[in-house]
Parts: sequence; structure tokens; C-alpha cells
Amino acid sequence: FNGNGKLITPIGSSYDNGQSLVLQPDGKILLGGYCENGSNFDFCLARFNPNGSPDTSFDGDGKLITPIVPSGAYGYSLALQPDGKILLGGYCNNGSNDDFCLARLNPNGSLDTSFDGDGIVITDISTSHDYGYSLALQPDGKILLGGRCLNGSNDDFCLARFHIDGSPDNTFNGNGKLITPIGSSTDYGESLILQPDGKILLGG
Repeated sequence: FNGNGKLITPIGSSYDNGQSLVLQPDGKILLGGYCENGSNFDFCLARFNPNGSPDTSFDGDGKLITPIVPSGAYGYSLALQPDGKILLGGYCNNGSNDDFCLARLNPNGSLDTSFDGDGIVITDISTSHDYGYSLALQPDGKILLGGRCLNGSNDDFCLARFHIDGSPDNTFNGNGKLITPIGSSTDYGESLILQPDGKILLGG
């Protein structure tokens, strides 16, 4: 792997933060996160061949910065659909606070415009800050993004579920989103997983 078992890859002009890994069935490695673009952060990804070399079939050089909103976007969790399309979820700043956000990319790194029309979904969960941290894919193709949301005074666990086209799944809590208080004060949801019976676990 790169001759010595380790690899450093610059993506943006300054700080690059890798947050999540997935392995493709062909052995290629995807690393997603957020990278500085000169003024704030955008979603970013890199794809490597099994030997650590950049996969140049991915956006021409094996790496990609994807602007989501003008005021900053932070990718935290990757998922790979069975058709090879790539999901990166996290949160985006809307100018005054933060919302859940998702991007879907084609296998070559281009935005998949069949996903909500432009490849990007931004979802307001609470009245204030919403931080998406973990993605899970259901066997039926529905997409879950979990994290923490401000309830007005502190944070609670929160979740959103989307159809495969990026639209909200209104069979989930009536509007596709859910805020759940756990403790008496601040609750940070960090990691999602699905049980074989379809039940959803969010831990933090």
C-alpha cells in the first residue's frame, strides 16, 4: 500500500478532514469528509485503488471537492448504494444556523441530478442547529441520516429518512424527521446502524 503502508493526500488548499471510509466491491477505497476551500469548508472525497494510488477514473484525479452551500458544509458519513452511487451526509450552514445535508454522486464523482434535481438535499430538522453525523441505507433503498438537533435549549437525538430520490419519507413520523430527547440535558447522536428486522439504532 503506497510502498510503506501509509498515505497522505492533499485535497483542498488547506485543512482536509477525512471522516468516513467505505470499501467498494472492487476493492477501491473511498474516504469522505470536509475540506477547506479558501473561505470555509465543502464536502470532499478521495478514491484510491487497492494499492493506495489515486483512482483517476474518479473526477480525473481521484479527488473531489463538492460545494454544497456558500456558507460551509461538513461531510461526516459515507454510504455506498448497491448501484455504485455514493452518498455523503453531514450538515450545512444556511447562513444563520445548520441543517442536515446529503449529496449523492455518480461513480465517476459527478453529482447525481436524479437525487432531488441537483444531487443535493438540505433538510431543516429543528428551529436551530441540526448536525448530521451518520448515514445508514435500508434494504429498500431508503436513506437514514442521524445526529443531534437543538431543541431550543439543548440538543436531542434526531433522525431523518429519505426516499431513494431524496424526497422525505413521510411514513417516518409523519414528516420524515424525528427529534428524540434521551437525557435531562444535552444528547449527542453519533452513530446509526440497522437491525436485521429493520429497527433503527442511534447511539451517542
